Amino acid sequence: MWAFVNQTAIGVWTQSQTGLGDAYAEDSSSNLLTLANPVAPGATLNIPVNGLGSQSAPFGISGIFGSTPPASSSITVTIGGLPAPVTAIAPSPQNGAVSIVSVTVPAAATAGDSIIQIAGVDSTTAQATVQVK
Repeated sequence: MWAFVNQTAIGVWTQSQTGLGDAYAEDSSSNLLTLANPVAPGATLNIPVNGLGSQSAPFGISGIFGSTPPASSSITVTIGGLPAPVTAIAPSPQNGAVSIVSVTVPAAATAGDSIIQIAGVDSTTAQATVQVK
């Protein structure tokens, strides 16, 4: 029997808790981004995602799932179809299975609802959105 396992299975946390609609993303001051509080082009956007691999060792046994987030060069992000440079990937302080992907919103991003696409080495998600000024 064969079992194929991906290295990544990316999912963006959303405000609706369904994986659809506005991402549960924050600006650099930890303010939740909403229709009433959109992100500005050029600003930092912090996106919580799961599926990049565990950030903590289960049962205190290190090395099972890895203990560090993937290199930012292995993750690509677009916002509204434009490249959004990944500036950092860090474990969430609240949940070891969640990573915070920090990106710079493209300067040419258009105002309104923009799709966030995040791609790993073997998976992609493009179901969450973010409000841009």
